[in-house]
Amino acid sequence: MTRKVERAKDVSSFVVNLDYEFIADASEHKRFHDRVFKLRQIKVHNRDGSDYKPGIEALRELIMARADIDTIFENPDDLTTAIKKSGGNIRDLFFFLRNAALNALGFDSNIITTEDLEIAYTEKKSMFKDMIKGSYMDVLFHVMNDQTKDTAVAEINDTDLLMELFTTGMLVEYNGEGWYDVHPLMKEILERRKKTTII
Repeated sequence: MTRKVERAKDVSSFVVNLDYEFIADASEHKRFHDRVFKLRQIKVHNRDGSDYKPGIEALRELIMARADIDTIFENPDDLTTAIKKSGGNIRDLFFFLRNAALNALGFDSNIITTEDLEIAYTEKKSMFKDMIKGSYMDVLFHVMNDQTKDTAVAEINDTDLLMELFTTGMLVEYNGEGWYDVHPLMKEILERRKKTTII
């Protein structure tokens, strides 16, 4: 009798710091897995800052599969804004929507307004501000001003510092070509600090 051996399928995921510190070449894990992938953020803008519509639409469809955006948003365009401000980070997008919904419920409303979302964005920026260290600023400004969106990160030799920036979500890596950028809300913080410094 011939026996058919079924191949087991396994998906293992690692947090960012494990990826950078322990599986940089992925050689150890390739002993047990056919292929090793790095999970990146969904690209919602191009390197030049213009919208990347396929990525935005993919996240819109993700939310639309779970909610009727025409009934829960006072302005349906607010979802697109939230997607852009998330930087393609699904966890941040859900954070915005959940906190905005909770704020609306606090006013006995089932409708998420622009103001509800603005409060959620402010909460996320406050979280970033609480995590900022002095050593972060030069790197974040460097990446933000890098037109290529990959050269700046390649020039940074401090692996521990990069780990911290990716883990906090201040620095993001996008799918496809695999390039880097600063989180949109972190950019707003940097722009404000730059203006304050100039003044």
